[in-house]
Amino acid sequence: MSDEPDAPNYDFARLGEKIADVLLRTGDDLANEAANLQEKAKVLADGIRAMVAEHDKAIEDFKGRLKVFGGEVLDAHKKFINGGKHENPSP
Repeated sequence: MSDEPDAPNYDFARLGEKIADVLLRTGDDLANEAANLQEKAKVLADGIRAMVAEHDKAIEDFKGRLKVFGGEVLDAHKKFINGGKHENPSP
């Protein structure tokens, strides 16, 4: 006995077998294409994450420098404008 199925006897059966084979090949092709697209999406996502991390670091650095600058402006105001007090001078 053979493990292979018997060849179909009728044209409609042969056509049905061809349709089934095409469906399976198409499914495999679509699965491969989806896997390729997923890999491309992963690469793109990694690039976006790297750019976001870089910008996040730059913003944090800017925030720190801005805070230092603000402190220096306040110190200058206290020292030179208001005689050391942090109040608005009276007119």
